[in-house]
Amino acid sequence: MCALVSAYRVFPDAKNFIIISLGTGSLERPLPFAEAKDWGLVHWACPILNVLLDGNANTTSYELDQAPEVSHYRFDISLGMSPEAGHERSQ
Repeated sequence: MCALVSAYRVFPDAKNFIIISLGTGSLERPLPFAEAKDWGLVHWACPILNVLLDGNANTTSYELDQAPEVSHYRFDISLGMSPEAGHERSQ
């Protein structure tokens, strides 16, 4: 969104803009209900931070896709499963 605002300022007479967004890769982070249902605040700290950060990128992508006369392309790769996924926590 910052790039689009800057483009509007630098090129105020332009009619069309192309925005390219390059991601740094994303991990798949499954949160099984059976495991997460009893988590307290401490256990949710890291997953909720990831949700917030991913949500910010997704929201910005959505907003750019809705902007008139803007072509938006997002490039991001899957990094596979999170290394912590599927591992039991030690008690």
